[in-house]
Amino acid sequence: MEENVTIVEPIEKRRQPFPNLEAVYFLSPSIDSIAALNADFDPEAPVQYAAAHIFLTSRLPKTLFSKISPSIAAKAKTFVEANLEFLAPEAQVFDLGMENTVRDLFHPKSEGDFVHASHVISTRLASLCVTLGEDPYIRYAKHNPNGAALAQQVQKKLAQMTTGLKNWHAPSKRTTLLILDRTIDAVAPLLHEFTYQAMMHDLLGIKGIEYEHVFQNALGGEERSTVLLNENDRLYCTLRHVHIGECSKHLVNNFNEFVRNNQKILNSASGQAASLKEMSEMIQKLPQFQELKNKYSLHLDIATKCMAAFHERKMMTVAALEQNMATGEDEDGKKVKKIKQALLPVLSDSEVKKEDKQRLIMIYMATQKGDSMAADVKELVAAANLSAADQTCVNNFSKLIGTMERVTVSKKKDSSKKDDDVPFVLSRYTPILKGVLQALAEGELPATTYPFVDEKQAVDFGNSAPKKKTKSLKTQVSSFSNRDKVDDGDRDRIIVFIGGGAAPSELRTCYEISSESSHDVILGHTAMLTPQLLMEELKKM
Repeated sequence: MEENVTIVEPIEKRRQPFPNLEAVYFLSPSIDSIAALNADFDPEAPVQYAAAHIFLTSRLPKTLFSKISPSIAAKAKTFVEANLEFLAPEAQVFDLGMENTVRDLFHPKSEGDFVHASHVISTRLASLCVTLGEDPYIRYAKHNPNGAALAQQVQKKLAQMTTGLKNWHAPSKRTTLLILDRTIDAVAPLLHEFTYQAMMHDLLGIKGIEYEHVFQNALGGEERSTVLLNENDRLYCTLRHVHIGECSKHLVNNFNEFVRNNQKILNSASGQAASLKEMSEMIQKLPQFQELKNKYSLHLDIATKCMAAFHERKMMTVAALEQNMATGEDEDGKKVKKIKQALLPVLSDSEVKKEDKQRLIMIYMATQKGDSMAADVKELVAAANLSAADQTCVNNFSKLIGTMERVTVSKKKDSSKKDDDVPFVLSRYTPILKGVLQALAEGELPATTYPFVDEKQAVDFGNSAPKKKTKSLKTQVSSFSNRDKVDDGDRDRIIVFIGGGAAPSELRTCYEISSESSHDVILGHTAMLTPQLLMEELKKM
């Protein structure tokens, strides 16, 4: 409304005409979008809008440009190719919005499915690079059979997009775009991750950034509200990568700091909260700060539900087995033996969810070896009493498992810290991505296993150049005129992309590497890959 935008509507829907108003179109360069645009300005139809301001998410191919109706030329006041074929849900995360790519990338029904998926991915990655003003070194995982072809497509499309682009020039110091896929680590998306953000999506089933919060209003009545869990919520940003064992303490400490800073105003509240329960009681005494009160109430509600789900789903037992298989060690650092025998009673337990049983079996398949694997899996599936659809999911998982290059050894966290019976020993596994990114940040990632897209890039890599300023994806704009102005505080950038989706633990890893090194790591994926989404995709293969 502040920008005089009165209504937002999808172009494919039938819409009310506003013949006296100008319309802003934000479209993907597709045949369907162009057809709908033409229909809006059909000279033989009633007038839909007074004029059009057209913005395309990427370059419009000549074949589609030729299909634009001549009648639009008289009505179009703006025509811009914006190069914005991605979403930026977080400051260091981009999403290509492609949830259904696991089958197309790893077990396509036809060659056309893979060709289409790789075309869309390469176009959107090139669009990202243009938006960020990057002409990166492009590297890929050699063990990925499609990695080289995808890397070459990105390089080709980036050259096409930047040719003739106003104000574009290659940066003096190039970043690295590392193209990976889900075969780098088949375990990470299946493990139960006990950080706040991961538990929200996994145990509570929250999809995307929307959450329906039920809370008590100022009059004491129950109220429902759909809230957005994004970077506009500072409290959420401080909590999202915090282990649940520290989350409640973090939440209470943050609340107590707020109380101390506003003690003179909060006459109705006294003392400090020592637990989530006490915090909940104090929150009800803060009518003067309704918005802030709702934020604390929201995250208190989510944290409490996460803990309830943890106990209800027997995570102490399930997650311990997951970690033992993923790391090859128990919580005392001893090599684990007789994994199958340890799994059988848990798989036979009717109180353990079928989904968790599936995940245990698939983790077993990804971590264990031996000639008896097929017989072992059959025995485990029988013990779990899986349905035919669930068995299909398990069977198709074998098609996803690729070369498991364990670049890093999982580090055992301090098991002495715990809160609400969620010990850190249930979070011992380190995603393989972390070792890869550490090596890349230190200039030690071997080109033999992560080669460059061509020999010229391999030769040019490592040349010294002034550092460049990096910005959040949320604030980056397509302006290239000041690309080479140097600031001593600038940091280098790494862009890593995972085809098939990234696990929440891998998102956390990128923030950790950014904090631990002199690089800002931006992680991209076809979609946020929750265990539930992965299993849905496996059933379609």
